[in-house]
Amino acid sequence: MASTFLGLNIAYTGLQAAQTSINTTAHNVSNVNTEGYSKQQAVTTADNALRTYASYGTIGSGVVVTGISQLRDSYYDVKYRGNRSNFGEYEVKENYMTQIEDYLNEFALDWCTSEYNKFFTALKELQKTPTEAAAQNSVVNSAMSLSQYFNTLSTNLTNVQKDSNEEIKNQIGVVNTIS
Repeated sequence: MASTFLGLNIAYTGLQAAQTSINTTAHNVSNVNTEGYSKQQAVTTADNALRTYASYGTIGSGVVVTGISQLRDSYYDVKYRGNRSNFGEYEVKENYMTQIEDYLNEFALDWCTSEYNKFFTALKELQKTPTEAAAQNSVVNSAMSLSQYFNTLSTNLTNVQKDSNEEIKNQIGVVNTIS
């Protein structure tokens, strides 16, 4: 025969499970506008039954909360993680491409085209009068100006590469720390 307090114990476990469910619901309501929050649910199961040696065999002993689970769709989780990874990759690429575009921007800085034109104009003048010192100096000056442009461009692109390598090293350190 079961104890007289067994009924009270069963009621107590039911109240505890209900209180946990209410707290979980309150948590869900308070985070309804939180971006990235997933709804939670209290998982309840029947407690281990008590074995009796009567004709009916066992007596229930109440309910227990086995955990709090998030209500999520695994399909969308996989899609989200994959797209989030792609987003991060393209965000970094866009950052570095913008830097490179700033260095190579022909439309805003008509400089490279004008330097090419000056250089080839000086070469045409030198071709007409190859012995004239002014034409020779003009070609040399145009070539030096063009080479300075390419040296500056090379330095800037090398700095972008160094920044990229440094960021990769930092991210590897973060990944190693996390793992």
